Amino acid sequence: MANAFICDREDSDLEYCEELIKYVKETGFIDIVLDFSAYKSEVLEATLELLQGKVGLYVFISSDSVYEVCRPSAIPGKAKEEDAVRPEGDEEQDELNEADNYGHEKLAGEEVNFFFAL
Repeated sequence: MANAFICDREDSDLEYCEELIKYVKETGFIDIVLDFSAYKSEVLEATLELLQGKVGLYVFISSDSVYEVCRPSAIPGKAKEEDAVRPEGDEEQDELNEADNYGHEKLAGEEVNFFFAL
């Protein structure tokens, strides 16, 4: 049986996700979670805390926008997963983050330590 939950997590933690929270609390174990909508790392962390000990596999769907806030790929026009590395300098990171906040937030989500909660 598949369930889908829609809730606004952009500007809040899980306060608008009552149906999801109820389902997680009432369900013994969830085989897989596909998260298409996590945007901010803080919200992602709150979601992972809710799911702690309840999920077999958690998949965070990110975006190719993460590469806009990273060092350029070794092969121009062809990015690989391992190319999602922020520049070392704080000033360059800040400039890239300001230029593409969406990419910054999605990469911050990828940087969350998923293992702490599951």
